[in-house]
Amino acid sequence: MPSLQHNITFLRSLGGMQSAALRHLQMDQDWGLNSKFNVFFEKNDPKPDQVHSFGWSGKTSIHSARKSFREVMNSGKESNDLSLYYNFWGAPLLADLDRSRRRVGVLHSPWVGIEDCLRGQRGLMDGALCINQPLVDLVLQEIPELGPDRVRLLPVAIRPHPELDVESVLQRPAKKEAEPWVVGVCGRVSKEQKRVDRLPEFCDTLERLGIPYRLEILGSGPELGWLQSKMSGRSNVVFHGTQRGLDYWKTLANWDSILFVSDYEGIPIALMECMALGIVPLYPDIGSGAESYLKQVDEDCIYSACDFEGLAERLKRIQKRTDNLGRWINYKKSFRKPIAAHLSDQYDTVYQNFVGEILNKPSVSTQPTLERAFDIWDFLPFGLLKKIHPASFYRSGIQ
Repeated sequence: MPSLQHNITFLRSLGGMQSAALRHLQMDQDWGLNSKFNVFFEKNDPKPDQVHSFGWSGKTSIHSARKSFREVMNSGKESNDLSLYYNFWGAPLLADLDRSRRRVGVLHSPWVGIEDCLRGQRGLMDGALCINQPLVDLVLQEIPELGPDRVRLLPVAIRPHPELDVESVLQRPAKKEAEPWVVGVCGRVSKEQKRVDRLPEFCDTLERLGIPYRLEILGSGPELGWLQSKMSGRSNVVFHGTQRGLDYWKTLANWDSILFVSDYEGIPIALMECMALGIVPLYPDIGSGAESYLKQVDEDCIYSACDFEGLAERLKRIQKRTDNLGRWINYKKSFRKPIAAHLSDQYDTVYQNFVGEILNKPSVSTQPTLERAFDIWDFLPFGLLKKIHPASFYRSGIQ
């Protein structure tokens, strides 16, 4: 049975990448893969036999992170057939210690500076899995030695909870004009990337234009307390915290729209989960892979980033579609068509086949044996390093 090592920053927080990784924690064994997980920034996982939690933080340095990673790797009796690095994080810092015969990056989203990150993977990777085509193209551009046969599109699977009656959600009558439109925000409550600091302005705009609404926040994160404080005077803002299983899906099913205010995204899993239920997206035009899906249904779902007045006008046009029940139900169902590949088992098949292919191909990654060259940046804490010298996270030190 091939041995796999999954390396990820966070595993138990609410997010698309985390949902995919948890699927592997649950299913890899059934697929004939002996998988272990290294989770860098969490502590005390409930499955310590499968998951090692390092508990790193903004105070951790590259030097101390490598020391703790080396200790864990040296405690193992055998090397790994394959290491997977989610969003490629950590590979340049840890590849010479991971005791793996092959390495694959699993790319879920772009971010500012991703090109530098990908260039830092040159010589380290044997393949890549990407959740949308623009990310596939980007990896091929920045890591050209991989080639098309080693970079694969991985359609993330969307699986509504089996106890949720999806058809009844799709058939639900539209809101009456005076009823509040329920807008949901799902995922990490963070200013970085997710830009939850824009939500108060969104609320201000709808109130100024007289659009009845209720805003529901599903998730947690570093800015949760800040956002709760900013919204404390609004009785129509609800915080659900982190939910899972049927409770999570019931909350999604109660929304009329899902809102994103992010700076950047890949194709958010929460977006596709809502599309599967006929929940109408409100998505910024930020050049991610999601816009191509939404354009197949309704361009009013895409608004100019930060233009909440423009978003409100689009929302009014969407609401006019509710006048005819049959037309409204067909409109909701149309959101399932662009994500048809994600509503099947293609993810499982692509993943298993790709792992087998990479293990059977010759390695094209460097198998580093030299100790990482000394660098003063390696002794600064992550939090400071991220601000003043982020390039250090992409320096492999391979000679």
